Amino acid sequence: MVLGSTQNATQYLVDFCKANSLNLVKRASGGTGVILRKAQVIWIDVGLPSKDPLLELDLSRSFNFLALAWLDALKTVGIDQGQIHAGKMRRSLDFAQVCFAGVGPGEILVGERKLVGMAQRRSDHGAYFHTMAYLEFPTDLTYRAFVDSPTTPLESLQLSVTDIATVLGGHRIGISTALARALTKALSAL
Repeated sequence: MVLGSTQNATQYLVDFCKANSLNLVKRASGGTGVILRKAQVIWIDVGLPSKDPLLELDLSRSFNFLALAWLDALKTVGIDQGQIHAGKMRRSLDFAQVCFAGVGPGEILVGERKLVGMAQRRSDHGAYFHTMAYLEFPTDLTYRAFVDSPTTPLESLQLSVTDIATVLGGHRIGISTALARALTKALSAL
């Protein structure tokens, strides 16, 4: 479990992680949490020095170069229906602690559901971008970890998030390697 910058490691989350064999860590970017299971995510980080021409000072456009590279990479594995969210940050009140239930500028959607999430941390030295797509979204674990209200239906969370296996109809073997290579190639061409 990776908590976002606005979250604290409550006793509930500590106990939840122990009961579900999860390590609990915190990141300095992104506001809310994600659960990472081995072989169920592809997480790619990109660093840019402060003088890099790709480093956009306007935070609402700062992910554009990375989003375009992700779209190119996704097309190489058969996902061509992705689109870049160009609007303002949207958060679900029901899922305020779930990173993938909200969407921000530059993130990749399929329909209205988030496929690729992005966060960044900036300093005088540059920017460090975290990007991630789920190969298989851990809906049940995420729901039990981060949803406080028992009246909020699990199905609502499923309508906010999608994953590569769902978009590709269950296929995901070799996708991580193919996406990493395609994303590296797309970024190298910039």
